[in-house]
Amino acid sequence: MQPSFSVTDPLWLIIAFGLGFGARAIGLPPMVGYLVAGFALAGFGMQSGPLLEGLANLGITLMLFTIGLKISLKTLRSPEILGVATTHMAITFAVATLFVMGLGVVGLALFDGISWQTAALVGFALSFSSTVFAVKVLDEKGEIASRHGRIAIGILVIQDIIAVVFMAASEGVMPSVFALGLFALVFARKPLDKLANKAGHGELLLLFGFGMAITGYALFSAVGLKGDLGALIFGLLLASSSKADELNKALGVFKDVFLIGFFLSIGQYGLPDVTVAVTAIVLLIFMVAKTSLWMVLFSRFHLRARVSFLSTLTLANYSEFALIVAAVAFEAGWIEAEWLVALAVLVALSFCVSAPLSSNANALFAKWRPKLQQLESPRFLKEDQPIPLGDARVLIFGMGRVGSAAFLNVANDDPETVIGFDIDNTVVDKHYDLGRHVLRGDANNPELWAKLKGFKTHIGLIVLATPHQQSNLSAIALLRSEGYRKKIATIAFYPDDEMELYAAGADSVYNVYQEAGDGIAQEIGGILRPAA
Repeated sequence: MQPSFSVTDPLWLIIAFGLGFGARAIGLPPMVGYLVAGFALAGFGMQSGPLLEGLANLGITLMLFTIGLKISLKTLRSPEILGVATTHMAITFAVATLFVMGLGVVGLALFDGISWQTAALVGFALSFSSTVFAVKVLDEKGEIASRHGRIAIGILVIQDIIAVVFMAASEGVMPSVFALGLFALVFARKPLDKLANKAGHGELLLLFGFGMAITGYALFSAVGLKGDLGALIFGLLLASSSKADELNKALGVFKDVFLIGFFLSIGQYGLPDVTVAVTAIVLLIFMVAKTSLWMVLFSRFHLRARVSFLSTLTLANYSEFALIVAAVAFEAGWIEAEWLVALAVLVALSFCVSAPLSSNANALFAKWRPKLQQLESPRFLKEDQPIPLGDARVLIFGMGRVGSAAFLNVANDDPETVIGFDIDNTVVDKHYDLGRHVLRGDANNPELWAKLKGFKTHIGLIVLATPHQQSNLSAIALLRSEGYRKKIATIAFYPDDEMELYAAGADSVYNVYQEAGDGIAQEIGGILRPAA
């Protein structure tokens, strides 16, 4: 059987690689290169084949499934997620609609003569942020499980649910009566968990993950609901499984590759003329107001400045859902074809603006920290209260294999002398259940260090055991800038990473594949021995 590849598919992939590589070379995320590749190839009249379309669809399905694996339904009900999501959408929808109608009165570009119904559709489309973009950026920085990552993803899940309701209403087709049977899926959680554990590791677990994501999509589609929602729900069913983290990691590489198809496909809507370009640029300017509203609302809901800022930058974009709204409206005869191109260009431009901001979020926060902290509410949430150090002499960040081994090396002798931190609540809860002093915290968060009163004098060693090179580099720079002059030990995967970490200010660097566990253990022993 011959594969159903288009003759242009290899060209798409080669050019995507070239421009993605070029984008990274100048300090931009590769996705910016993929977006440029899509528009460039469309400009030459090239259309994507079945391979690219299949990659894009499967990438989004896997993405939503893996989001589900990391979500806690309890978290979605929190005011800083549910309250901010609904308030922001309502305000943005109203203001954006009035903004578009005002431009219609002026007679600018595609806004000339626009009806209030079309203005409302555009305003609704502009109120969404991109799930695909957020997950991609958070994944690259290893921040999916961080506090701001969970808040951003939770808000996007709520937006996705609203999108499903809109799609069902716009198509004028009610879900099948059999959709009620989907509530029985709650009873499938334990059997699916057992099946996941019996799948073991390797390709069988990978096949199980693909099967669950696609089954969820197909099942929901069969009863008249959005298939993507099904993939998300099936991920949620497995979120409490002991295999959830392993599944997420196993599917992650495939998801990232497949999503390249999505970014390339945005350019398929065509190249803009002057009128379309002006329309997109004007709507891009509105993103400043939309982004500012995120920051204000997060602060009013009592989040600290850094979490508010990082969550804001993650959501500072327009959504691929705008393209879906435009397509539905065009098919119904509510808007002209030019709006499809305008919104495609707008979404692409928003990604290009948001990508470098998100990539440099920690540096930007450090620069603007005093001004951003002025927006903080005088009342903070419980988890933002000061953290007592007690008799701790060692702090360990990243409670994975290496971090846990280092923690136990100290705790077995004197559990009071060490505190562990991890950004993932699941990891923290696992250690808490074992009676270990492990808290949720991010070494890159200056607000955490502000809560750790006296750490510069009481703590003799800080271990950075997170598996992300850039995160460890940023944490070292932050600690030194905060005035911490004692020892910092960290891990590296490659020899060139070791040199970079030493240059940044690390005192000791241990290779994960060679000496990490023993080396850090000796380092800790050297710190604690004088106190004995």
